[in-house]
Amino acid sequence: MAVCTFLGHETMYEEDLPGRIQRAVDAVIEKYETVDFWFWRPGPFYAQCHMAVMRAKQRCPDKRITVSVVMDRAACQAFMAQTEPAYAQMPRGMVDRVIAAPEFTAAQGGTHALTIGKKINRWVMRKAACVIAYLYEALHAPEQGLYGAAQRAGARMVDVTAPETAAFFEQCIERLDGTEKQIFEGYRQRRTLGQIGAALGVSGTRIQQMTRTVCVQWMQAALARRRSMSETGGMGAPACSVFGMGEATYWSMAALEQAARYLVRQFGVQVFYVPAQECSCGYLYVLRAVTQWHDGVQIVAVTQGQADPAQTARCCPPCSRVERAGCKGRETADARRWMIQRSAFCICQTASDAGDETMRGDWERGDAPILIDISPAAWYERQIALEKMDE
Repeated sequence: MAVCTFLGHETMYEEDLPGRIQRAVDAVIEKYETVDFWFWRPGPFYAQCHMAVMRAKQRCPDKRITVSVVMDRAACQAFMAQTEPAYAQMPRGMVDRVIAAPEFTAAQGGTHALTIGKKINRWVMRKAACVIAYLYEALHAPEQGLYGAAQRAGARMVDVTAPETAAFFEQCIERLDGTEKQIFEGYRQRRTLGQIGAALGVSGTRIQQMTRTVCVQWMQAALARRRSMSETGGMGAPACSVFGMGEATYWSMAALEQAARYLVRQFGVQVFYVPAQECSCGYLYVLRAVTQWHDGVQIVAVTQGQADPAQTARCCPPCSRVERAGCKGRETADARRWMIQRSAFCICQTASDAGDETMRGDWERGDAPILIDISPAAWYERQIALEKMDE
């Protein structure tokens, strides 16, 4: 089994980066028979990578693809102790397993949280057969050291940066003058912070501070450049549709809560669409409990026809508002399709969804949203597949 992980800036500087990530993930899956994608850091870049892997799993059901989250041993033990039952230990359809990193002792570099984090970072890089990287050298991000560690460990590096953005940062360097110019010329000559500082009569720490100040200005300029080039005004927050959930049992409601919390926290989901006729079921209580702790996250009821005051009163609360699907035909199927077209994710229990066959074509599209099946049957199927992969 090949391990593939990701390394990149917290900020994304191009609108088309998700497409480049998707192509890189698809290429990795094409190259390796079995791939385990490791996620171990938060941030927009890593969220896009996670979404790309889930899309690939959906499009390639015959491929042996898994998603793992790496935690330090203490965090992993705490996580496992708080979850029940077994099939709710991680968000169904999004994460297959949790991996506990080695326990680093004082003799191996101390137990301070920062030291342990660095050790885990390098451990992940050593384990990876492939690293999909989004790092611009001109920005001198701390992750650059991990990039070098992965290269030395023999990992295959897949670069998803944009040549145009790299050229933009190079132009920023060319426009520097004075001390700042000398600092970045020193970097180009592969000199250390201490060597650059000695030449300029300041400490290496001061060089690091000046570098950070300049790079922050460049990052802000790059973000302004992305906004000016965007035709849509920027990448909007993703939405999620929830339908076909079946009977509201304790376990299905717990699974929905876990999935919804993960979507809001990890991917920044801001809207949950639900069919208006399902607004009275117990699942809405779960969504309401999730959204009330996050500012700006809304539940939107979707109706086929014009919402009348009585229907709005039935749906709000728990919903924030009612929207009309504005399509003709069978109410349930068409309202769902309207929701699907506006969503990056869809949560359902396919075994409970009587209309599943009518919706199958929507999941086969290349731009289909990510289907998160939280049914116990789907979970057991994935567990059996995992056991076979581990044999």
